[in-house]
Amino acid sequence: METFNDYNTINILTNDIYRDVLLKPVDRRSYCINGGLLSLPVYFYRIIGIEQYSDSEYYNELYNLDIELRKIEGIYQRFENRLDTSVSPQFIDKVNSIWNEIKADTNLRAPYLAANLSGAGILKFSTSEIKNYIIKKAFEKCLNLFMSNQKHPKNPSIIKNFCIKIIYWFEKYGLHYFKNFDFTGHNPKFLFYGDVKRDEIYFMAFLSNIGFDIIYFNSFSDSEFKDVDPDNKFSVKLEFERKIPMREFPKAESIVTMATTAYQAEKSVESTVNAENPNLFKPRQFENFPTKAITLNTTYEEIFFFWSKEARYRSGFRIYNNTVIIPNIFAKINGTHKEIARYWEKINSLIHDKGDYVYIIDRVPFSNELSKGYEYRDFFNNNGLLDKNKIKSCKDYPLHFLKTSMQDNILDKANEILQKEYFNFEIDLNFKIRVMSTVFNLQIEILKLLQRFDYPFEVPKLIIYDNSEKCLSMEDYITIALLNAIGLDIIIFSPAGYNNIENGIRNELFNTHNLEDIRFNLNVTKEIYKEIKKRKVTNKSSMFDVFKGFFRG
Repeated sequence: METFNDYNTINILTNDIYRDVLLKPVDRRSYCINGGLLSLPVYFYRIIGIEQYSDSEYYNELYNLDIELRKIEGIYQRFENRLDTSVSPQFIDKVNSIWNEIKADTNLRAPYLAANLSGAGILKFSTSEIKNYIIKKAFEKCLNLFMSNQKHPKNPSIIKNFCIKIIYWFEKYGLHYFKNFDFTGHNPKFLFYGDVKRDEIYFMAFLSNIGFDIIYFNSFSDSEFKDVDPDNKFSVKLEFERKIPMREFPKAESIVTMATTAYQAEKSVESTVNAENPNLFKPRQFENFPTKAITLNTTYEEIFFFWSKEARYRSGFRIYNNTVIIPNIFAKINGTHKEIARYWEKINSLIHDKGDYVYIIDRVPFSNELSKGYEYRDFFNNNGLLDKNKIKSCKDYPLHFLKTSMQDNILDKANEILQKEYFNFEIDLNFKIRVMSTVFNLQIEILKLLQRFDYPFEVPKLIIYDNSEKCLSMEDYITIALLNAIGLDIIIFSPAGYNNIENGIRNELFNTHNLEDIRFNLNVTKEIYKEIKKRKVTNKSSMFDVFKGFFRG
């Protein structure tokens, strides 16, 4: 790296702070060394309110940003609570002694105080002269900002206490990261979340002037920034009209739903949908990417519109953070149209539109009987989640014929439905074992649907027609949740309007549409029954039994 003897930070703009904050400063625009001056581009953003229509999507953005920043080891810290103010009496006495020695009470000017505090050694934290110079320069800027916001006449005690606090916080929170920063790698990055006090905002400005990236999130208000940086000179303010009360920082991803334009119009809500160029995607281009399903909140008529659309042409489809975001349909339709012919016409259109990409179930419960005599509990790790390596090395592992990426996706989503709040009942060890067993016993027809799935293109579909008083089984709920998490379209028809899916899966995860009429014991038409038979591949109970028999001869 070219040497430098002066230093300046530049707070730059970006169209995607979530992406660009992960870049090293040397890879950002405006980075340069010219005439011994290093110009270091940094981000100091405060994001107020939420841009996303869905609360869950907002918190998932936060959660994923936190995960990505943690991957860059040794440069990141997140703050959710107020900074510590328990300064030791010894440190206060030391500052008081220096303060009196330099006659600070009669020289309340930022350049004077910064120079003399540094000269007395209290701002010298490094063996590097340039780093000590950077600290002094940043402290002077921070102090000047603080003093310019104070009422006249300036109060020496307030200014001294402010200096003590900033120096203490830097030593406690920032020094370690700055010492390890070599100006060529990743710069330190601090994320602040929630309400903050004025002095904490000044501390953010101090860190930004040293070379830290600062991102501040508050879903409800701008806190006290309006008093510290009213003209946005030191930070970039992104404020969105939609505000929601603060809650704790997300500990896991949430299940996301997304409203379509017509649905929002019904609810008098406006939103903007960002789309990528869908015509550039190639077959199997994203085969090795994980998927993330976002359930579309649709009107009844919109179901039939989006059902025929490839994933890439649906509102909300994108490739983000090496993940394929798939807007999918998850709906229950209660009752029938008064004109029964129209009801069958609607169902027929769903079946014929996508041919082999549709699997139809007309009896519940529909899941295979579980294979006995297998010690499923051996497949869990210490965190109570499925251990992919153990499962794949199993002698009777029944999914090995699927493409590897889909095997991984199935097992990852099995873990996801264990971690997220999909179900209306407690998730204990017995339930986890049933999830594992259900995965091992998925019907071959469902596995073939998954094998076909090329994420940006046709979305595989499951139609469940339930005309009886029988209940879905626990394994049915697990299968439905798993397929929804992977990204499949799912519709449950209940002509009698009986409860089924809502007995096991949370209501807010799927859309419910009520038609005009109720009909009991309504069997499917001959035409639909033919389609059901045509799609049935085997009478074997599951691929587990097929392969178990093969391996054991």
